Amino acid sequence: MRQISTLLFVFVSFIGFAQKQTKSDRQMIKNLKLHVQYLASDVLEGRRAGSLGEQKAVDYIIAQYESVGMQPMGELGFVQAFPINEGKKWGSDAVLSINQQAMQFGADFFTVSTGFNGRFTTKSTLALEEAGQVWFKDLQEVLEEQQSNPHFDLQDWMKTTTNNMKEKNAKALFLYNSGSLVDNIQFNKFDTAAPLAIPVVYITKEGFKKYFNDALGTFDIDANLVLETQNRIGKNVVAYINNNAAHTVVLGAHLDHLGYNQDKNALDINGEIRNGADDNASGTAALIELAKLLKKASRQGADEYSKNNYLIIHFSAEELGLIGSKYWLENPTIKTSFNYMVNMDMVGRYDAAKKMSLGGYGTSSKWSEIIQKTPTNLLYTIDSAGTGPSDHASFYRKDMPVLFMFTGSHADYHKATDDWDKINYVGQK
Repeated sequence: MRQISTLLFVFVSFIGFAQKQTKSDRQMIKNLKLHVQYLASDVLEGRRAGSLGEQKAVDYIIAQYESVGMQPMGELGFVQAFPINEGKKWGSDAVLSINQQAMQFGADFFTVSTGFNGRFTTKSTLALEEAGQVWFKDLQEVLEEQQSNPHFDLQDWMKTTTNNMKEKNAKALFLYNSGSLVDNIQFNKFDTAAPLAIPVVYITKEGFKKYFNDALGTFDIDANLVLETQNRIGKNVVAYINNNAAHTVVLGAHLDHLGYNQDKNALDINGEIRNGADDNASGTAALIELAKLLKKASRQGADEYSKNNYLIIHFSAEELGLIGSKYWLENPTIKTSFNYMVNMDMVGRYDAAKKMSLGGYGTSSKWSEIIQKTPTNLLYTIDSAGTGPSDHASFYRKDMPVLFMFTGSHADYHKATDDWDKINYVGQK
């Protein structure tokens, strides 16, 4: 088990510090509620990573930190921006026209191999397979022939077929399916496979009826098959409390949520705003208030809270696979060693019956000693694992001790019903 020095159980200490001051305690509960009400309001449209709603959350967090003189520690002020890959899209200069009529990407056709761009003009027919022309293949014939073959793989067939066609100087392969057997070919904007030997275009049933209904006709094909990479920009918010200590603690919470479920993170796809009050406006609000307390303690010279410096990070794109925390670790905005990381994700539904979950308990042998010696009325269970679907896992994979604060899942998880009025603000405090 790792040994680490000068550990501070921040979350429980935070609660104890607040409970010493009844007036401040009440103010903190009020602040937590105000934070969550705004961050989980429809105005922010679910704080989808890279969205205008997330930008509003970023601006709000920065304003909170500027109000107490927090030190920025991003790349541009408090902000560390990073790209979020949204895959490939039909290019702005791309075109596929048949007899001078432009086909519509998605509705009429799509490209099969995202790694291949192609520019060509030909006169082609459905039946003829000649050099320099587009060759057509009806997948009905292939699927019927291979229907009883359990080892048949359509992707392998396309690879072999396009290799053979390239040797015969075919310009491109246009696939269509006139039968009822399902081919399951779809446009995969995240496809990273090696490109096929020649461009491959899939013509939908609607597209085939509209543009290729003359079985004996000749088709003037003008194609510029260009796919472009599309990105949106996520933004981590990074602040720093410098106590001139030997060690620095990372305190984190993700600020993003699901928006309208455009990224299909939730199972119930109904297009409603997911405001994410518990997930994770609650952790964001708690981190804001914790950071303010630690900043105040730093100014007052409170020894028990000055044993460490504190790096506060509100991560973007956690919901997309911990992208923001992974990016920060690969591109740190401060060069120093870190003692440990505390992550707060979904801390707004504290219930004494269910208790608080403390994850990462087994990531340091010191946690047991510190937690057991910290006086608190907080009821909790422990989880030894340092992994899991939240940002602490990114730090644990970099060999850092972690703690993960979590009040438990619930029926509103990733749903439009995760709203501010269901938060236990006293428990969150």
